[in-house]
Amino acid sequence: MKFSLDWDTPKRINKSNIMLISSLWVFLVPLIMKITDSTLVNLNSFQTFQLDIPVSFNILYFSGVSFFIGSLLFVFFCPSVIKEYASEKSFRNSAGSNSSLQYHIDSTDDSNSGKLIELLKLKIDESSAIDIDQNEVLFIEIGTDKHTFNFHKNKLNDVFSVFYYFSLGTRFKRLLLTFTFYFLGFLGIFYVFLNNFILILKNSF
Repeated sequence: MKFSLDWDTPKRINKSNIMLISSLWVFLVPLIMKITDSTLVNLNSFQTFQLDIPVSFNILYFSGVSFFIGSLLFVFFCPSVIKEYASEKSFRNSAGSNSSLQYHIDSTDDSNSGKLIELLKLKIDESSAIDIDQNEVLFIEIGTDKHTFNFHKNKLNDVFSVFYYFSLGTRFKRLLLTFTFYFLGFLGIFYVFLNNFILILKNSF
């Protein structure tokens, strides 16, 4: 899995099987703990012992909780355009429209509007008078002040590409919070794996 400090990485994690497994673990471990907490195993009429839950189960449970919280943070905070499209090429392949682009721009934090406008002006040529006369122009409105950016309709995919890559790095504090919970989840899994690996080595020699 390619790692990058943007919304693409948590999106990949969120779509992986580990999220399904961790979500199931969150609900299964308490059930297992409840059963073992109340179960006595009879060896004979004189001896009984109670099943104890392994420490690794507790760690895996908190690991699953971390993944689960990270997944919720991703759903709530990830920009809508990143969640809907796998890449900027997906927009082109799905014959995306200007209204679809406008919908996702409207969900952009207003604090980022100025940066987006500057980036679009840097990367995309605005429409000329000839384009306007020939009715070859599309436009998008950015921010609460509804700043209008005009461009030739053939540049729609290019405008989306700029917006898509711009969105990958937005909401950075919320992105870091999401990464933190995913990191704790992986850390718990790594600890259990390493602990069991060392235990196997000790029993083998």
